[in-house]
Amino acid sequence: MTSSREFTRGYPYDGYAKSVYAINAFDAYSTEFVLADVFEKSATVRAWVRIDETVPLRITYLAGAVQRQYEPDFIVIDDAGVHWIVEGKRDSEMSSPVVIAKRDAAAAWVKTVNGSDEVHETWAYLLASESVCGAATSWEALKSGGQVYR
Repeated sequence: MTSSREFTRGYPYDGYAKSVYAINAFDAYSTEFVLADVFEKSATVRAWVRIDETVPLRITYLAGAVQRQYEPDFIVIDDAGVHWIVEGKRDSEMSSPVVIAKRDAAAAWVKTVNGSDEVHETWAYLLASESVCGAATSWEALKSGGQVYR
């Protein structure tokens, strides 16, 4: 698929060799669907999974004074064994207070997890705009263009 006109939100797409699941559904073409394609084509990505109800990663963040739960888009494991939480957002959303609050909460989560003696994997967070997603031809390019927190 090469355009958003052919994309159907929530449709069960298949053909992913590096995904934990054979079938994946996406909410957005310009971010999630495009990111999955970058993961698949990148030699330095070992595996990825779309976060949903079967992958219960939720990060608490504050929206004003209200505590909420953030469900990122993906977990990606690269060839160095780093577990990346990956989020793609429309360009117009990148400066949204909610997106910034989620990003900051995820960055704090990563710092806490990496500082724990009980967690043996290294974690990182990547926030990428749709422009970065669309321009990236590799995992390295995606990380270079996005916001990375370790």
